[in-house]
Amino acid sequence: MTKRKKIKRLATENKRLAKENKALKKREHTELTNKMLLYMETYDELNKKIQKKYKELNELKWSGSKIKWNYKLRLIRWKMKVHLAKRFTNTN
Repeated sequence: MTKRKKIKRLATENKRLAKENKALKKREHTELTNKMLLYMETYDELNKKIQKKYKELNELKWSGSKIKWNYKLRLIRWKMKVHLAKRFTNTN
């Protein structure tokens, strides 16, 4: 085989391999894009669930602090009643 034929054959083989490589890269790119979109969707769903749980936790925190302050106020009122009752019963 002559040099010219070898060069021609190598050039055609190179073109064919370049086309195949381009097609493979395009297919892999679309596959990776689809996987990435799937992961992004699942991440978005998880993020929404976490945000919902944080809202519930925040509501519970505020209701808990409200209950705590109501308890403290009632305790203070009760202590005042007891103190005043002792004060008036001791003077009689």
